[in-house]
Amino acid sequence: MTDALVALALGLLGLGAAWTLMDWRKGVLVCVVVGFLQDPLRKLWVDEPVYLTALVGAFLVVVLLGAALRGELLQFAGAEEWRTGLRLPVLAGVAVVLGQAARTLVEYDSLELVAIGVASYLLPAVAAALAYAFATIASRVRRFLAFYTLLTAGAASGVYLGFLGYDWTILEQVGQGLVVFSQEGVPLEVYPGFMRSPEVAGWHAAAAICLLVILGTLTKSAGTRLGMGLLVVFLLGAGLLTARRKVPVEIVLFLLLYWLLLAWARVGARKATVVAVAAGIVGVALAAEILDPQEAGPNFDPYVRHGVTGFAAAPERFTLLGFGSVQWAIQRHGVLGAGAGTGSQGAQHFGGGAVLVGGAPEGGLGKVATELGVPGLLVSAWLAVALARALWRSARQLARIQPELAPLGYGLLGFLAANAVTFLVASQVYGDLFVLLILGWAAGFALAGPRLTETTPPVAPAAGWR
Repeated sequence: MTDALVALALGLLGLGAAWTLMDWRKGVLVCVVVGFLQDPLRKLWVDEPVYLTALVGAFLVVVLLGAALRGELLQFAGAEEWRTGLRLPVLAGVAVVLGQAARTLVEYDSLELVAIGVASYLLPAVAAALAYAFATIASRVRRFLAFYTLLTAGAASGVYLGFLGYDWTILEQVGQGLVVFSQEGVPLEVYPGFMRSPEVAGWHAAAAICLLVILGTLTKSAGTRLGMGLLVVFLLGAGLLTARRKVPVEIVLFLLLYWLLLAWARVGARKATVVAVAAGIVGVALAAEILDPQEAGPNFDPYVRHGVTGFAAAPERFTLLGFGSVQWAIQRHGVLGAGAGTGSQGAQHFGGGAVLVGGAPEGGLGKVATELGVPGLLVSAWLAVALARALWRSARQLARIQPELAPLGYGLLGFLAANAVTFLVASQVYGDLFVLLILGWAAGFALAGPRLTETTPPVAPAAGWR
């Protein structure tokens, strides 16, 4: 990377940090921009330094500082859901993570592994508290979700550029790269686009599709819904080209959960069905017709057939990587585990990863069992139940207070539930800091649902995002 590009990148990051300190709510948007810029920046930088992947975390610290300076960071501490349902399991989880982090430091003498472990477990909680303070106006939340989906579409454009044959460094995978074989045993070229890996690119494509369906259910404009539908198709094609079978599985799982929640609440289920079915029909038509597999040039058909096989493979993955990975972890590391951060994404760069702890962390339960042991599994189960109850109550309250916003609360609940299921069988992408931030923000928005208004609350002008 040339000195001029380095100077430009550092200058833009400095401006972003200054803007964040002046208005922390705008800083949340800066974090999203940095989250999408850090991977192409890493590809262009000499030796692809791994620390650039944590750049979004550094900006989050600046946002937290800005919110704290204005006295708005700890609003969730006064929420009823925190006092009555979440405080004890969250504090217990923090205690377990910090205890296991101390153990990692003593046994492996690696501050890097400690930082990875602490961030992978505690960052979503910090992001949720920040999102709760951010989400005081419903339109602000919708604009945030729209902003994220548009940037995701921009990142997904790189997937298509790679598929069409553009051989740019910025479109390559970071490191050795992933090799995927179709069911016929034919190697598939995978395309990460501007993200560092197809796994990360695929997750963001799936997440953006889920959030676009929620936004499409909320909007009253037929033209806007049409635009969102076309964006869904664009992102679906990009997700399939990453050759990550979890992409279609997560989308279908979300759509099913979302429809069931709306049907149960008797709000918006018909509109959600229309949005999902229309996007699905257009997506299938495009996959079948736009790139004819009989023609010369790029062939889309193997990626569609490969993606569909994810549904048939799901039961086996749940058996082996969902619950079977717990047994592997306990057999290898005992009931107390190996220490926080030893099996998380990125640990392989600092002496951790599969070489140290084996393959059990591939599954979410196996990762928790490997790093936090059986005590961590028990506390995680307690926290998961408490969080599910809190999210359910918040969604129901929002539907009762403001029925027109019910699809937002139930949609975020369905989005988080779908990711919880996929985490059980594929945990590695959930070690990515930017992914964790998106999930934490979604949880914070969902918990803040009952207090959402469409009017500006009485806060200092400099602290609000209009």
